[in-house]
Amino acid sequence: MAMLNDGLTRAATRLGLEPERVDATHGVDAMRGWAARHALTQIITADAPVGPVKDRLDVLAPALAADGVRLVRLRRAWDDMAWPQARKGFFPFKAVIPKLLALPPAAMA
Repeated sequence: MAMLNDGLTRAATRLGLEPERVDATHGVDAMRGWAARHALTQIITADAPVGPVKDRLDVLAPALAADGVRLVRLRRAWDDMAWPQARKGFFPFKAVIPKLLALPPAAMA
């Protein structure tokens, strides 16, 4: 939790904003309220391809869209390249890691 608070404080300081944290346990309505208070039309977040964060984003996106707020989920190029290789556990994926690391930096941009 300390790491999240530190990141929030640093980002707010850099952007000249008051830090504000929206707790995921308060659900979709808390995010919709936050977006409305700040008159947002778009929220950008990292993509979560699986798990509870993906499930929350899947519910959040249409709720925000109903309010005119677009939820943009970004994935890095290296995630797109590595993800298909990670279907059968760590050890088969471990064998692919050297090939991924050998790719030119432009391929991972």
